[in-house]
Amino acid sequence: MKMNAALKVLFFFTDLILPLTVGYLLKKTKLKPKFFDQMMYWHILVLAPIMAVLSFWTISLDTELIWLPILGVIMQIVPGLIGYFRVKHKYDSPLDQGAYILSTMLVNRGVVGTLCLFILFGEEGYAYAQLVMLFSNVVLYMFCFPMARYFYQAGRGGEGESLSIKKILLNPKQIPVIGIFIGFILNWTGLQRPAVFDSSFEWMVHLSAWMSVLPIGYFMDFQEIKHFWKSTLDVFWIRFVATPLVVLLIALPFIKGLEALLSVVIISASPTAINAVITSKLNDLNMHLAMASLITTTAAYLLVIFPLIVILVEMVV
Repeated sequence: MKMNAALKVLFFFTDLILPLTVGYLLKKTKLKPKFFDQMMYWHILVLAPIMAVLSFWTISLDTELIWLPILGVIMQIVPGLIGYFRVKHKYDSPLDQGAYILSTMLVNRGVVGTLCLFILFGEEGYAYAQLVMLFSNVVLYMFCFPMARYFYQAGRGGEGESLSIKKILLNPKQIPVIGIFIGFILNWTGLQRPAVFDSSFEWMVHLSAWMSVLPIGYFMDFQEIKHFWKSTLDVFWIRFVATPLVVLLIALPFIKGLEALLSVVIISASPTAINAVITSKLNDLNMHLAMASLITTTAAYLLVIFPLIVILVEMVV
């Protein structure tokens, strides 16, 4: 059954705002950070691959869909380039500069963007989101990590560690990609997906959101991020205006299906991702600056951007 606009917004809040809040409140309990690290790990290792198989099993295969992963890379490169040219005039420290560029480039398509498309277009929207993100880990590990190491070296002067190709290729974060290929194979064989999965997929989306967002809430530190939120406000127009506009102009000649076109533009307007914080932390950049961008852009998305998207989609679909 198609949800009305109000229910869609409520659905989004219960799967994003609530787990963020609960995660933050759990900081006062005896639960250790390792518990939340394991939660994120098992989400990637088990639930995400299962959902990838189920969603790609039923997607309508079309040659124009090959453009979705290509556009997925473009929607990372475009804001990254804008951030690169702006950052020289914003921060003197390379540790701040690297974190800022990551905040513009890495976006929350895996949770916020995917959940938004599922709410709007159901399982087909979820599958579109997975296609858009097909090369996300390639960009993350092959470009963002070396770039972060470069800014670390510029800021601290020490020699960086070389990237391990084995760790890039044999990494738990790559397992959902296997699920995508399995789903494609099942789709190609023409084998019907069992009806039991029709009713179970929706609760898997809810569980996936909670397992991804709850740890983010737990690791938030407002005392640190309050020093940086004002300087990251310009990420708004990069993420919510410039990037979707460029993606739309590039996508128009190649994607004719309305839902596919809307999906790729909508997901390009996602807020800063937790991976921007994680990458900053692992490479000793200013993770609190990245966290400030994560929180401010997510708040703007929830209060303004997502409701506008729902209204616009209701008008054109």
